[in-house]
Amino acid sequence: MKNFIQFIAGKWQYFLLILLFIIISALVDSNKKQKAEIDRKTKNIEVLNSNYVSYKSAYNTGLKTIHGKDSIIKLNAAKVQALSYSVDEFKQFRASDNQTINELNLKLKNVQSVTNIGTSTTSTISTKIQYVDSTKCLQFQDKFTTVSGCFKGDSINLLVENRDSLTTVVSRIPKCHFLWWSWGIKAIQLDIRAQNPNTKFSYLKYIELK
Repeated sequence: MKNFIQFIAGKWQYFLLILLFIIISALVDSNKKQKAEIDRKTKNIEVLNSNYVSYKSAYNTGLKTIHGKDSIIKLNAAKVQALSYSVDEFKQFRASDNQTINELNLKLKNVQSVTNIGTSTTSTISTKIQYVDSTKCLQFQDKFTTVSGCFKGDSINLLVENRDSLTTVVSRIPKCHFLWWSWGIKAIQLDIRAQNPNTKFSYLKYIELK
């Protein structure tokens, strides 16, 4: 026992160095976490103070023009950077989304991201009145819109159907660039495109949960 105490007493400098190393490592790790949390909240403020960006995206229809070239149309698209929320922040700031998650019988702790998308579709339709058994009717249909109905006196019952398909892509925005190399993550971005050329975006929000 005496020899053990003497051994400990002779090595106390090493134990002190190990203790200091542990304390310094803990402080550095804590500082990194605090900096990451500050960066996250700062980025959230930037995203909240900005808005989604609308733009046009070229789409090849697979058809040919009368000159033999590919038929290219412009589709509406939009992009927005992600908000990063903790579970408690999500409950506080996105109560309606949290309610939806509960109504879907999902557990918030298992949710990775939530997207809110608002769209409006406006179509100008030109069609002739048709007669069905002496009744005046309207009938129109293309790839995205169907309108049909018949007059009854001075009124008409219309069936209006708009069809669309939304494609969403989540990507990383690199923090640093050098020549053809890129590294780090500056932000997470959501891009979305509507297949119906008459669809426009009126609201777009993308939230990732920590």
